[in-house]
Parts: sequence; structure tokens; C-alpha cells
Amino acid sequence: MTRTNTPWRPSEYERARQLRETGLTWREVGAELGRSEGAMHCLLATLKASDWSALDMLADAQPRPRLVAKHTYRAWRPSELAKAREMRARGHTWVDVGAALTRQPEACAQYVATQNAKAAIAQVTGKRSAKYAALSEHERRLVDAMLNDGLGVRAIGEQVGRNWYVISTYKRARGLR
Repeated sequence: MTRTNTPWRPSEYERARQLRETGLTWREVGAELGRSEGAMHCLLATLKASDWSALDMLADAQPRPRLVAKHTYRAWRPSELAKAREMRARGHTWVDVGAALTRQPEACAQYVATQNAKAAIAQVTGKRSAKYAALSEHERRLVDAMLNDGLGVRAIGEQVGRNWYVISTYKRARGLR
């Protein structure tokens, strides 16, 4: 009976090398160690890659340190947001901003854009937690006329200069489908 999906122990590497040196075939070595033929092929590939050195095999068999995640989330501080806005106002690229803040450039661009949108909405509505800025009277008339013409919310949003979500929310509030 063979073991399946069982990692090789350093002692097994050494035992396989010793059995092979006595003249046994790889299939016989596998039978002796209780390993399948496929496992022996894997061992053979490992041996060839390590230049047939048992010391290399033993070094490779040592447990490896656990890898740390490449990107970890750090909360943005208000000072970082202010610095990013200031650097962009001076004409720096997102790559420069990311390097200065030790963050990914795309993350900087996305966070600053989100915060600028929230600030603009809060300024228009006077509410800090508003999801979208309400349409002005002029915008409402334009949107109503375009909805009557059968235009979609995305097309209306592009013509009015608003996000499609704002138009969709206005449409739902009016009871239109």
C-alpha cells in the first residue's frame, strides 16, 4: 500500500539515495519506501534539480518561513490625504504621490477621488453622510425631459454631467422604472 499526498521527510530522501546506490530500480525503491511510481518520478525530478546532492535535498526539505502578504491595508490618515491633494495640486503624478506616501499609485488615485467626491457631495447637500447630491431644479427638468424621450440613465448622466447612479436614484424616487 502506498501513501498519497505525503510530503517527503529528509530521512526518506537519504534512504532513497542509499537504496538507489545499492542498485535497485526506482520502482523497487518506491516499493521499499511505500511510495507510488508517481512519487518516485517527483523524487527523481527533485534529485536531478538538486544535482543529485543529498545535502541539497536535506536543505530543501527544511520547513520554509511563512510568507507575509504582499499588500496589507493601512488606514489613511487625514495628513496623508492632505499631502496627496497638495502634491497633485502642484502637478505631481500618482506614482510620485504613491512613492511619497509609501502606497500603491492606483490606491492613492482611488482614495483621493473617493474622498473628493464625498467632500463635493457634502458641500452641495450640507450633509456629511449623503450618498449623492440631489439634482437642482434645472437638472430635474432636463432629466425628466430625457426620461420622457426614452434615454437610459447612463446617457442622461453623461449629458447632464452627473453619475448614472444619481439619475437612477432620482428615477426610482419618482416611481419610474
